[in-house]
Amino acid sequence: MKNSATIFVFFYLILFLSSCNEKEHKNSILDAEEIVIDAKNQTALPYDSIITKIDYIKLETTDTNLIGQISQLLFIDSLIVVVDQEKAQSAYVFDLTGKFLYSIGKKGNGPGEYVEPTHIAYDPLNDRFSLFDKHQNRIIHYSRKGTYLSSEKTPFMMYDFEYLTNGYRAYNKGGMDDISLGKFRLNPLIVTNEENHPIYGDCHVPYKPNVFEYTMVKPLRKFGDEVFFSPDYSNLMYLVTDSAVIPKYHINIVWNGMPAVDDNITDEMFREYCDKYFIFNGDIIELKDFSYINIMTRVGYHFVLYSHNQKKTYFCND
Repeated sequence: MKNSATIFVFFYLILFLSSCNEKEHKNSILDAEEIVIDAKNQTALPYDSIITKIDYIKLETTDTNLIGQISQLLFIDSLIVVVDQEKAQSAYVFDLTGKFLYSIGKKGNGPGEYVEPTHIAYDPLNDRFSLFDKHQNRIIHYSRKGTYLSSEKTPFMMYDFEYLTNGYRAYNKGGMDDISLGKFRLNPLIVTNEENHPIYGDCHVPYKPNVFEYTMVKPLRKFGDEVFFSPDYSNLMYLVTDSAVIPKYHINIVWNGMPAVDDNITDEMFREYCDKYFIFNGDIIELKDFSYINIMTRVGYHFVLYSHNQKKTYFCND
């Protein structure tokens, strides 16, 4: 993989930019809320002007839950789930005061055990946790108390997944051309039903062997009951539903934004784009009144806050 994701404390997002195949759904860019970002005429806003309260939660440390590096944080009602993919390779559960409650499974090759816990998702319909073990290509299901329930092989190569409210799953598919998926083989987003059979695939990636092979891990994001997805090389953020993707935001960088990427793109062209242009890399966090957006440039990352009430964007430095 030529490009790598940037991981931030408490939240990480990763993605790039591509155009979705409009033939697969009726929604268009006109349906999306436009977020205009003028990188030349920046209006600055200090973070502390929008923050009214900060709470610190110290996570309890015991001999059985030593955390080396947080790779994922998941908040479920009164629970905090911490996944350490790199060091401890474990998943731990705390309450909102930081008290350690229990581990979800453990490292190993036996039933209910995992080797490389890449991602964990919560299934509200069945009130269970589902952990993806990349090493074993397996999804392992646990009760809300962390008790092992069952496991299943992943239906195809993938990076991560999230549950929709009706129990369907939205997958961020790995691999560029999986022939087992038939007409969905080139789609980076796959939605399956409760039996884990594909319902639809969406979004197009302009991958061509030996011509354009740039890829990035593109995690799905879940905020409340809504699942968000931004495909590679696209300036669109979508809501994922059980029947189609719906354009949510159009990130319009009006000064020095990257040109639209189509099937004529090459590795050399894209390297030049990365050196020259401002690029929406799919990094977005939904807050109550704001959307937090990450813009990638050759010299670093710019953080932009979009006010839903004012319909304006504000730049924040480090």
